[in-house]
Amino acid sequence: MLVYCKICDFLLQVVRTVSHFAMQVFLGTRQPPIEKALTDKNGRLRTDQDAIKHSRYVVYMRHWLKYFKLKQFLLIDTNNMITNPLNATTETEKFLGLEHKITEDNFVYGENKGFYCFKLHPNTTRICMDKKKGRHHPHLTPAFERKLRNYFAPFNKRFYKLVGRDFGWNK
Repeated sequence: MLVYCKICDFLLQVVRTVSHFAMQVFLGTRQPPIEKALTDKNGRLRTDQDAIKHSRYVVYMRHWLKYFKLKQFLLIDTNNMITNPLNATTETEKFLGLEHKITEDNFVYGENKGFYCFKLHPNTTRICMDKKKGRHHPHLTPAFERKLRNYFAPFNKRFYKLVGRDFGWNK
């Protein structure tokens, strides 16, 4: 059995936290500003918040490795998926043992959201992210971004050790 696991690069790990919060705002379950929502009255991160909890990849990977072997996972750098979708797709095809079918012609840059769209055939409509994806993210102050980076750093180190690969998130 194969398991696919998408893992974001460092910058996107912080952005993943922001993205989770932006989704909650979109759904009406949160109100901005993000820094007020994710810190307590003393300025400490509220690490019990889903937007933060769900970005601690080592916690989830440790659980999954109780049931699956590491070689059953393909760890994808989401930044690579965004900037070079063909490379990430080719890596996925290879991992799954599929014949290489996807080419550069299958990707069309979507100007409206800034991500690539997929086009199955030249005469077909491109498939892009729906309205729930690619939302505007709230601005982070440098101090708050640094706070998030510092918080995630020890989790990242444990994740690197667990999977045997340094994704460079702590740089």
